[in-house]
Amino acid sequence: MTTSMKKVEVYAAIDSCDKVIEYLDAEKLYWYKNIVELSESGKVCHIIFYAPIHALVSILEGLGKILDLRRKENAIMVLDVETGIGRPYKVTGRRFRQLARSILARPLPALIEESEEKSSLYPAQIILVLLASIIALVGLAMNNPYVIIGAMLISPILGPIYSFAVSITVGKEDIALRSLGTLGILLFTGFIASLIVSSITNALGDPIQPTKELLLRTKPTITDLLLPLMLGSASVIAVSSNVTEALTGVAIAAAIVPPTATLGWSLTYSIGLAWGAFLTVLYNVAGLLIGGTLTVLIVIAWLGKNNIAK
Repeated sequence: MTTSMKKVEVYAAIDSCDKVIEYLDAEKLYWYKNIVELSESGKVCHIIFYAPIHALVSILEGLGKILDLRRKENAIMVLDVETGIGRPYKVTGRRFRQLARSILARPLPALIEESEEKSSLYPAQIILVLLASIIALVGLAMNNPYVIIGAMLISPILGPIYSFAVSITVGKEDIALRSLGTLGILLFTGFIASLIVSSITNALGDPIQPTKELLLRTKPTITDLLLPLMLGSASVIAVSSNVTEALTGVAIAAAIVPPTATLGWSLTYSIGLAWGAFLTVLYNVAGLLIGGTLTVLIVIAWLGKNNIAK
């Protein structure tokens, strides 16, 4: 039975390895590389990739221009793709590795450098979180989801969460602690802004009354932990790949900004509600941090730190 794909194994001298990989990247082919020992020739580069049959001839021609096949270190073998019971599992594993590489599409040092940058606190972040918290409180008090979404659009919460996930995974504890500090300051800013606004409305004799949107964030459930786990994972994927992070940033803000604004309001209304709001904030923050960190751990463990650090 014929297949539309062929497995190609390339053995290349070490000095030609990078050129082969660059060519495969240009052809948008996924590849796997390891270094093997060849008798009398020392180490050679062993590269495996899968190519569609209709493009196989041109791909082999391109490889032939890179590799001098007269050298005993260089060889190209074309094999049929394996079939049988084990094939679905192998295909699934290969596709997961492809996904993992797309998640960490940039070199690991670049991700670490970016995480260090995102761990820092800037005055503009504080101002934006302050405004986002007030806008979110207004939307919660009005039972208006559109106003709440507007608050999420301007809240810069994603950066420190991503920074923590990457830095704690690669052993950069100082950056991880700075990220937590930045996140804590931003959350405290939002909490204080909501508390002050709620206190002012009380002093003016027009206190904010509990609405459905406010009460919803004072009754934490298991969903308040599971959803942030997935959002934390999405934040890492969005920032570390070539996918835009704007929509993910809104989702992250949705998990933190309204509950934080609710916490500030609840302290001026009911201590009982404040405890529930505090737990909601805690669940969301913990879920985001854990979800992001687990995603980085899984990807690095699957690909191997050496493979993505180059």
